[in-house]
Amino acid sequence: MTFLVNWSFALLFGIPGGRWGTPLGMVFGATYMFGPMLVAILLQKGVYHEPVKGPLRTSLRLNRWFLVLWLHDLKPAKADGSIEDMGIVQS
Repeated sequence: MTFLVNWSFALLFGIPGGRWGTPLGMVFGATYMFGPMLVAILLQKGVYHEPVKGPLRTSLRLNRWFLVLWLHDLKPAKADGSIEDMGIVQS
């Protein structure tokens, strides 16, 4: 189901001419990742009639993975001021 939802989103973006290197492509990439979450919530609540928080282990408590993510974002940039190290590619 997740496969179908995500590929449908991608086709709705790509068929009209959406391109990845644009600001709209960045927004689409960020929102695209909500597809699996929405499918999981829909299945848990709508199909299985079970709570979402327990089985999916959702929690916003601070743990070691928040620290890992925070420390990862603090890595130094290149001395020449380029942004390639951050995964951003300019075209």
